[in-house]
Amino acid sequence: MKIEVLGTSCADCITLYENAKRTHDESGKQGEVLKVESLAGAWFIWQAF
Repeated sequence: MKIEVLGTSCADCITLYENAKRTHDESGKQGEVLKVESLAGAWFIWQAF
């Protein structure tokens, strides 16, 4: 599983990433949680939907 948290490093984005990472770690499932701070990267991911 791959979870990508999109944000520009504001306080809310950092909190969201930390909560997602903690929840994923506690779930025991394999995968990764990534923080995407680049607006170009976020736009690329958004276009995939």
